[in-house]
Amino acid sequence: MEGAIKTVFPETKHRLCLWHILQNADKNLNKHPQFPQIDRDLRTLVHESITEEEVKDMWEDLLAKYNLQGNKWLRDKWAMKEQWMPVFWKDTFCAGMSSTQRSEQTNRFIKGYVSIETGLMQFMKQYEDSIEKKVEDEKINNARDIKKPLKWDPMILFEEIFSKVYTNSKFEEVKTEVYGCISTNVIMLPNSLGFIKRFTATYKVTEAYWKKDRRSFGVIIDTMAGEYKCGCKMFEFRGILCRHIMKCLDVLDVQGIPNKYILDRWRKDLVRGYENIRVGYYNPDESERVKRSLEITVKNNYVKRLAMQCQGSNAIYNTRIDEMIKELEAHAGIQTVDSFAAGGVLIKCGVGGDYDLEMLQYQHL
Repeated sequence: MEGAIKTVFPETKHRLCLWHILQNADKNLNKHPQFPQIDRDLRTLVHESITEEEVKDMWEDLLAKYNLQGNKWLRDKWAMKEQWMPVFWKDTFCAGMSSTQRSEQTNRFIKGYVSIETGLMQFMKQYEDSIEKKVEDEKINNARDIKKPLKWDPMILFEEIFSKVYTNSKFEEVKTEVYGCISTNVIMLPNSLGFIKRFTATYKVTEAYWKKDRRSFGVIIDTMAGEYKCGCKMFEFRGILCRHIMKCLDVLDVQGIPNKYILDRWRKDLVRGYENIRVGYYNPDESERVKRSLEITVKNNYVKRLAMQCQGSNAIYNTRIDEMIKELEAHAGIQTVDSFAAGGVLIKCGVGGDYDLEMLQYQHL
């Protein structure tokens, strides 16, 4: 399988399932008299280590503590550490997943409708029923997320922003990081110059591990380009801003989040491409969201063709579209920042105004 992946998908990063690795640890180390402590320390090492140097020190400490230097299984796993330890994947977006959980969940769901005795014709019928159930569940979730969003604190900017654009389940994750700002302290470093602000962010962990009860990360905030970097690399790996960055933005009194830090995959205001496909178990014409999206798309495509006719029509389009954008932004309470190098949108709370979620998709002003 590994050889086939390298041949067919040479640019793909191939990982091993962390869950299965830890299950194999149970099979290979459970005869050790101190296995419960080994299992606890191994999981702490895997999940809590931040840098490659740190995981190496923790691994050597683990082997020495339990006299496991000669264990072949551990030696083999260390040799392939880059394939399964999360610390080596922090720069790769994986939506926070370190296992085959997505395929396992799909397998478990399908098994609720078919079995080994299911015939071909019955399989097709059962498969269609299972997809119809998925579609209905998504309709319910879409309606709930839009009509009944989770409560947020209007005094906390990040909750205000993410509650408007993210699904309820993803907003729960963001809220965890927002609340983590309470126990996070940041210090601006002397080498902060101009638009580039450098910080050290430190927070106290709830349970001390490997002789540490505090964690510190370097944070860089580029207020001109709207670029944020943190040593924990949560955004790069999980796709949500960490408490360290949010705390620094709060200290700097930055009043918004660049649109690039709000990923489309978790937004509740977008109509997905597959929602426009008519199939036996789903009719897109029955969805108000899809109807509205199609209507806007048709009009936009027609205006685009007209604007491309000549330089004069293009000038009319640019003038009118700029006026319309400003009017819609004023109505929605969104302010843009032209100085962003990438041309992104800065989402800013308006006084007494709600966000027009569809306008947040406009990327290049």
